[in-house]
Amino acid sequence: MYNNKDIANFDLIAKYLAGEANPEEISIIETWINSGNQDEFRKIKAVWIASDFSSRQFDTQSALNNINERILASEKKKKKKILSIYIAVAALALIILIPTLIITNKNLSSNSKMLSFSTTDSVKQFKMEDGSMLTLNSNTKIEYSKDFEKNRLVKLDGEAFFEVQHKTDENKFVVIAKDCQITVVGTKFNIKSFADSDLVEVYVTEGLVQVSEINNDNYISLSADEKAIYNTKSKQITKTSTNNSADIYWKTKKIVFDDAPISEVSSVISEVYGINVISELSNAQNLKLNTSFENNSLDEVIKILQLTLDIRIEKHDNTIILKDAE
Repeated sequence: MYNNKDIANFDLIAKYLAGEANPEEISIIETWINSGNQDEFRKIKAVWIASDFSSRQFDTQSALNNINERILASEKKKKKKILSIYIAVAALALIILIPTLIITNKNLSSNSKMLSFSTTDSVKQFKMEDGSMLTLNSNTKIEYSKDFEKNRLVKLDGEAFFEVQHKTDENKFVVIAKDCQITVVGTKFNIKSFADSDLVEVYVTEGLVQVSEINNDNYISLSADEKAIYNTKSKQITKTSTNNSADIYWKTKKIVFDDAPISEVSSVISEVYGINVISELSNAQNLKLNTSFENNSLDEVIKILQLTLDIRIEKHDNTIILKDAE
């Protein structure tokens, strides 16, 4: 993605293209070019070569507000040459940058227009100006635009459950988690995106969302009981069907098992309570569980599982072992 911070310096690029750069400046520009900016430089150079800027009129006041003094200090011929290059560089940078900023940040022009809300060691609810309700897990932070009614953009670091109010199609609710973008019309869904993980997980309980990489037109749609996992390293998105209540246990404090096999029960218990679950059952494939837990302790869950499934469970530090009844 094009970023104005990737450009080394407008006047250095101009001097480089004009053949006026000294060896140190040439090294700076060529280092920038070879750092993954070949395409950007080719575009800038192509505009300079192909365009006759001396015969065109440009409004360059805002883009070149600091260059006039440098130009006035140069020879007349050199000034005209470099001015045309400044204009080319500034014009192309604006052409490339503005669509990206509109797509990614919509109407946000500076960090001063961003508001934030965060949690530490507890779960909290937060109501947005548009009526949408957010439930934030512990150690979670959101940033959102000051004019949220018009610009429904939220940046998430952590985990939150969203209950989004439907507005017009032109005013969609967008969540940015790392470099993943979740676009919403009106729905209920959970996003997990902690800083220490390479994964962004999106789980929909109601409605429809679209999941994509930022500034990528290719997306996948998720409806109720569907989940997407985006890997920030591989840039891949995988989609699965699930009704795993463990995904939002942090919010509901409830687990529901509907004819669930032992493998699923073990996985959910492990995730919810942060323990290792080992099965030594001889008839595990024949055991199914139909029950629910709501805000139960691990010891309570163990007792219920033993009575319901007629099994024995041993607990050792951070591990429980499922065994046949004696």
